[in-house]
Amino acid sequence: VVANHQKARETQWEGMNINTPIYEVVTDSSGAKYGHIWCKLSTKNRKTGKPVDVTVFGSYGFKNDKLSWEWLLYDTKKLE
Repeated sequence: VVANHQKARETQWEGMNINTPIYEVVTDSSGAKYGHIWCKLSTKNRKTGKPVDVTVFGSYGFKNDKLSWEWLLYDTKKLE
């Protein structure tokens, strides 16, 4: 997950700002742990120079206290 984010920053985006994030970590009744973030992501497209502002929801799953998956929800049209 981290490697994918690093590659995107190096090839697609000129920096990224996570504005006014809201974080939560939850543990369900089976002991599974999840982390969530709601934020506004601001960046600039390297190819077009166009600024991008997009609202993002991210859900992260943990297994043995290590990040094991990521789900991101956002409007992809804003990234064009």
